[in-house]
Amino acid sequence: MIINNKIILGIDPGTVVMGYAVIEVCGDRVSIASMDVLKLGGTKDIYARLEMIHSKVNALISQHQPNTFAIEAPFFGKNVQSMLKLGRAQGVAIAAAMQCRVAVTEYSPKKVKQSITGNGNANKDQKTWWCLTSRDGEKIESLSLTAQGRRGLAFGAGKFVAVEPDGLFASTDAKTWQPIAGIPQDEFKGILWTGKDFLLTGKAAVYSSPDGAMWKPFGKAPPGNIISASDKGFIATGWPGKMFFSADGQTWKPAGQPEPAMGINKVVYGVVGK
Repeated sequence: MIINNKIILGIDPGTVVMGYAVIEVCGDRVSIASMDVLKLGGTKDIYARLEMIHSKVNALISQHQPNTFAIEAPFFGKNVQSMLKLGRAQGVAIAAAMQCRVAVTEYSPKKVKQSITGNGNANKDQKTWWCLTSRDGEKIESLSLTAQGRRGLAFGAGKFVAVEPDGLFASTDAKTWQPIAGIPQDEFKGILWTGKDFLLTGKAAVYSSPDGAMWKPFGKAPPGNIISASDKGFIATGWPGKMFFSADGQTWKPAGQPEPAMGINKVVYGVVGK
């Protein structure tokens, strides 16, 4: 049996942030070799940014030896200046790929949305989410499409529990989802696994469950969404960059704020060294 192997370098062009990913395809198995962003905002000179884009694309091609280069096709927008800048970034990235003799394929935003959701005009809430898995936290072994988890996704007790605008859903493989019945009547904002329980943040209260099926009130709803839990207490975050702390999940107070204020997605607790 002949197995076709392919390495694809995908670029999301931009003159402030350029996203990129390298995907390895081996038969029906797909894995991510690299995924990151190139931040360009700290460089004022536009020509220096374009040089950085060209150099980064060249470096990625040299490192991963892709067979195909995929990039967003030009599209028309209301802001002419933004479109001109984006076009420059696209052109420089494409030139780097062609210089390295890599086949270039352009995909329009509408075509990507159509292939994923069936609707070329889909908004962000309609787009499919990716679920990535890894055994060591470094090598991404597999990925699957999941239509769940727009407001939160957690794994614990052998299952995934996803928070959607219309309720909670559970899955053991992140592919087939079943609605969870008997959930509290609330507007849910997020979920996390503490190591022994799921904590579900609602607008009215916080709820806990050891298995994602049976829920009970846990504490008072924080000003934001609980993003970290440890034996020291709980941390919740609001926008922009507002953090709150509670030792018992009942009483919340403002925590130290980062400088400058920014959006905070996750806080982890641990002890480094002795």
